[in-house]
Amino acid sequence: MNTLLARGRAPSKRSKGSWTARYMLNLTRCALRS
Repeated sequence: MNTLLARGRAPSKRSKGSWTARYMLNLTRCALRS
């Protein structure tokens, strides 16, 4: 989870909308793997 948050925080400064979409995709991938 920490890695996902770190990746989300980096692009969040550039564009909030972009980081939100990527964060959701990351959560979906994690759910699929688990």
